[in-house]
Amino acid sequence: MIKRKIRRIFERGGWLERHQSHVASPDGASVLRMMRATTLPDPSQFLKQAIESGPVVYDPDRECWVVVKHALVREALINERLFSSEYIKEFDPFLAGMDGEGHDFFASILKRSAAWFDTQFMQSFTRNWMDGFLQRSKTKGSFDAVNEIGIVLPREFTIQFLGLSPEESQRVLSVLKAPRSDIDKVLHPVGRQFTEIIKQRNQLSDQRTGLLAALMESEEKLSHFQVMQLIRHIWFAGTITLTGLIPACILRLCCDHDLISRLRDHPEKVKHFVSEVLRIESITQFVPRKCAADTVLGNQRMSEGHLVLLHLAAANRDPEIFENPNEIQWDRTPYKHLAFGAGPHSCLGRVIAMNIAETCIKELVNGFSDLQLASAKATLPYERVVIFRALRKFIVNVE
Repeated sequence: MIKRKIRRIFERGGWLERHQSHVASPDGASVLRMMRATTLPDPSQFLKQAIESGPVVYDPDRECWVVVKHALVREALINERLFSSEYIKEFDPFLAGMDGEGHDFFASILKRSAAWFDTQFMQSFTRNWMDGFLQRSKTKGSFDAVNEIGIVLPREFTIQFLGLSPEESQRVLSVLKAPRSDIDKVLHPVGRQFTEIIKQRNQLSDQRTGLLAALMESEEKLSHFQVMQLIRHIWFAGTITLTGLIPACILRLCCDHDLISRLRDHPEKVKHFVSEVLRIESITQFVPRKCAADTVLGNQRMSEGHLVLLHLAAANRDPEIFENPNEIQWDRTPYKHLAFGAGPHSCLGRVIAMNIAETCIKELVNGFSDLQLASAKATLPYERVVIFRALRKFIVNVE
């Protein structure tokens, strides 16, 4: 099952040459442990075992390498010449699935077209949204940290960021019926809706603000297909990380009541808190790469064409880099982790994600005196998917 999922998500057809490994291979259970941590309430022991299994391990049954050490994961991330992003091409042929000058070209268009660093807009939008959320939650005495804030806030910001009209946004939201963890069943319906929206705008010569309008009017004269692919990428990038990060931060606040008062009294620490939660949780657990040529990583010989899974979650708890890696430490340098990747494919929207998450947490700790879980932490359900770590639902009682 894991093998099929990896190939369906990362390869999209085509078989890798089976590697005649010269090193001791882990049994299937050890690779499974590395992946299963995504669905566990506390993955610390599993990630510890992954790190102890070796910096780079090969599983011939699943035909993939798994890299777990921080330095080696970072080395692969920044070297797109040897570790290609080709496995993500079907999901996104112009950004995540493209390397070199092509990737840089489309990334530069996005940077010019979007107000990526308008922190005042991000913070103002989030504060206004949180005002309504706090009022509703106080009236009810509780809220669902995933389905009432973790999913809704990022979606509504992304809608504003793209400049979608109410009718357009409703069309996109109407096709989001499959579980968010099932990218296959969400990807193409969302793309079809954006394609129709772009066609309609073009036919009506509709002039609007937002990233979609800016891309359609770009001086590079992008095709409708290119605009759709870029917009679809932004939709997923703008929602996936935050839908995992915001509930993860709220869960920490529920489990350590001193955190609320500490963050309320020291708002400058919110940045460190959110960064540490993102490091520990690592919403994106793995990123795939393909060996573009025969190479050596961590003293292991890799052959051209092999699948390489860069284990961000394990790298972000590497004890050689992070002392007491399973604990929040306020004196760590924020963003030293690899949760947003590194190198050419590091997340373009990291500034947006962190600004919204930090503003959201500031509003929560100032809006409530206490947050309490309505059920035991050990019973909270996580999405059953190996790529992303995200809670499915949990109720918080408020005071």
